[in-house]
Amino acid sequence: MGGYAIFERWAPRANVGTPRPEPRGGLDLFSVFRVRECGQHRRTPAKVGRGLRAMWRLQASLRSMKWSPDMNDPQSPPRTEAELRTIAMPADTNRFGDIFGGWLLAQMDLAGGSYAMARTGGRVATVGIEAMSFHRPVYVGDRVSCHCRTEHIGRTSITVHVETWVRRTRPCQPPEEIKVTEGMFTFVAIGEGGVKRIIER
Repeated sequence: MGGYAIFERWAPRANVGTPRPEPRGGLDLFSVFRVRECGQHRRTPAKVGRGLRAMWRLQASLRSMKWSPDMNDPQSPPRTEAELRTIAMPADTNRFGDIFGGWLLAQMDLAGGSYAMARTGGRVATVGIEAMSFHRPVYVGDRVSCHCRTEHIGRTSITVHVETWVRRTRPCQPPEEIKVTEGMFTFVAIGEGGVKRIIER
């Protein structure tokens, strides 16, 4: 094991140099090092200093990074174009003022059906709904958006995952994007005469 140096974290020792002080706001992973000889070669202090300075610059860059919401963030809506957008109206509420779950389910079915028709190239029919979850209520005035993605394509059917988000605006507050429901919709491709047809890929 010759020809390189091993860096280890140790307390200050003789002929090693003074430890680098801890920076404010976080732990310095490269604060104290000891150089141990391996084989017949030894790194010079100048080379060690350059390596440590490069690592410290990398650490500072990582600390300065700021994360922004992306499509994998469960608290932000998908970046794909919504398949359907509508506004929740008073005629769609129950006696408590909340939007009927059946109305919301119908909007998701319409969005999923439109998406499936575009992916299969023809008419489709809903044959199943699975894993339906209602997370939050929908209120009058909410802007409802249904986002779709393909979960599975079979020989004659397609399974679509549908997420419903609402944009809710309140006085003197910024708009909120809230996921209210999601589910799996399975559609079968229909050909002439109302019989199943094979999906061309």
